[in-house]
Amino acid sequence: LQFVMINDSLQTSWMEMIKDDNEKFANMKRLLQEVSFTKNYDKETYDELMTRIDQMSVIRYNMETMANSNKIDEYDAVSNALSNDVTQFVVNHPDYGSYPLMDELIEDIHQADYRILLHRIKYDQNAKQYNHFIHEHKDAEIANERLNASWKERPLFELSD
Repeated sequence: LQFVMINDSLQTSWMEMIKDDNEKFANMKRLLQEVSFTKNYDKETYDELMTRIDQMSVIRYNMETMANSNKIDEYDAVSNALSNDVTQFVVNHPDYGSYPLMDELIEDIHQADYRILLHRIKYDQNAKQYNHFIHEHKDAEIANERLNASWKERPLFELSD
C-alpha cells in the first residue's frame, strides 16, 4: 500500500507538470490567434510559430528519456526560445496595446513556467521517495503487474553532485 501511494504521488506530480506545460503551449496558440484577429500581421512568422508550438510535444522528454539530462536542457532551451519569440511577435504588433487579453495570456505563460518549475521540484521529492522505497525493498516479492509499476529507479530533474 505504501508503494502504491508513493507511486501515485509520483505519477500525479508528473501529470500536473505535463498539464501545465500543455496549457502553456495552448496559451501561446491562443495568443497568436489574438494577433491573427487583427488581420494585420506577418502570416509567415505566425505559421512558423504555430508549427514550432505543435512540435513541442514531439520533442518533450518523458519519465524514461529524462534520464539523459541533455534532453531536458534541449527541451527547455527550445521552449524558452519559442516563448520569447511568441512574446516578441505579439508585443511588437502595432495594435498590441489595444488587446488587453494579449497581456493576460503572456502573464499566464510566465506563470505556467513558474508552476512547471515547482512541479519539477515536487516530482523530484516524490521520485526520491520512490527510489528510496525501491532501494529499501528491492528483495521483497511484490506483484508488479498488480501495482502497474516497474521496480526501477526514476531519474530526477536535479543534477547529482
